[in-house]
Amino acid sequence: MKIESCFLGDRKGERLAFIAEKAEYYLGLEKKVILLASDADALGILKGADVLAPGYVEDFAVDFFQDVMVAMGDTNLAARELARALVPDEVIRSVNEPFWETSAKMCIEAIAKTAAKAEAFARRSTPPPYMSLAGRIKTIHSEMAEKVYASLEKEKWWEKYLPDKTIETMIFNNAKRTASCMLSVVQSYLEPLFQISSSERTAPINDSKRPLAIYAPAYDEVELELVLNLLSVIFAKDSILLVPEADCFREIIKKTDWNAVCSSCRPVADSDSVVFGFGRHALLYFMKMARETTGFEYLPKLAYERPDVLPFGSGIAWELGDWHMVEVSIALATPRELTLHSKKADETIAALIAPTPKDVKGDGFDPEPFMHDEDDLEQSMLDDCDWK
Repeated sequence: MKIESCFLGDRKGERLAFIAEKAEYYLGLEKKVILLASDADALGILKGADVLAPGYVEDFAVDFFQDVMVAMGDTNLAARELARALVPDEVIRSVNEPFWETSAKMCIEAIAKTAAKAEAFARRSTPPPYMSLAGRIKTIHSEMAEKVYASLEKEKWWEKYLPDKTIETMIFNNAKRTASCMLSVVQSYLEPLFQISSSERTAPINDSKRPLAIYAPAYDEVELELVLNLLSVIFAKDSILLVPEADCFREIIKKTDWNAVCSSCRPVADSDSVVFGFGRHALLYFMKMARETTGFEYLPKLAYERPDVLPFGSGIAWELGDWHMVEVSIALATPRELTLHSKKADETIAALIAPTPKDVKGDGFDPEPFMHDEDDLEQSMLDDCDWK
């Protein structure tokens, strides 16, 4: 990843304005713009963007594995890429017993290939509704577990699409205890995919030119890293990633393949184009850059020598190998608030908090299991004490 340009300053309004101007610029160039938003203020930069936010009403549903397949144009390569993303090589190298992670990676690749071919058959041969590929993977894994735990011999319909002997060797023909452990490990690595993906069929997003926003609070760290990893496969390398408040994502954004534009109060990565607004958090970084480029820790030739003395509307920029003063915009935050979950009433919650009915109506209801005589309850407690 390369940082195309970066803004460093303590005023949030200046940081947001910098990213908003860059968003307008790259949208004008018809680039795919992807915003990584840390909060509602950052999300408000792209009001019309599709939003990835599982658990929120506004969530834009995506079947990530399907779209990786479309991008790569090869089912086998896409399955291998998915397995690599879910079980990264650095994870395998870091564990004490890499057998489990290596085997899980092989199983995930085999399950992904099977799910793709099984779902393709289902969509050709049966009426809708259809599952997403993530949903099909989840179903196959669940049925594999059922087959192992219940010692079922009957072959599932999707087994004819198994690409090789991996599942048969690792799961079906293995000792029950070992197979159960393997299924558990595979489940733990598949879970982030299930959390970020739609369970129902979705249209591919590969050719969409609409801006895309990722609402980071909707994901944990593993899920967010997976989203960025898979999106960098789905969208072309000339897409641009906008990251306001980039110091919140210092390590994650380094693993993407896109070029990025960042704003932050603290330095995140080096760039050939840096604008300093008013601030003290990045002062040491400014002094280091000034010393490396001019031999001094401040800039006496400019109207303001250091970022910690800058007034509103002024900034110090390092661009094209030169230090100069620039105008800095400031924007009022216009949050884009998302709605958590659906507003549809949950019947279970409604029943739990409903007033106690005076009469229980309905044929066939036996209240006896729910009623206790106080004397019987007291005697039972005394009996327990006597036994002890």
